[in-house]
Amino acid sequence: MVQQGVKDLNSGNLDDAEQVFEQALRISPSFGRPYYYLGVLSYKEKDYKRSLAFLEQAETYLAGDDFWLSQVYLQEGLSLEALNLKDTAKKKLRLALEKDPKNDSAKKELDKLGP
Repeated sequence: MVQQGVKDLNSGNLDDAEQVFEQALRISPSFGRPYYYLGVLSYKEKDYKRSLAFLEQAETYLAGDDFWLSQVYLQEGLSLEALNLKDTAKKKLRLALEKDPKNDSAKKELDKLGP
């Protein structure tokens, strides 16, 4: 089900993707990936506070998975940057790199924000 939502998200069908992710959460409310993708979707819609709310949930449910947690921290960093909270964004991006040193997107964003 999440894979279908990701396909919808990647093809720009945000309404369909949102419905699929919300349905996935109704079936399994402790599965972290739908929260993550709803955070990504909200970011794409420029609803950064909503994005952060979903990502906080994802953080809770993906705590044991360094790869996914790194992705969550990256997305949180992007949302915080969009809200002009650059220092907090940098902290999240550093956490993303701690969890996954190979997260090139986090490194790129951190370099862009500067010291």
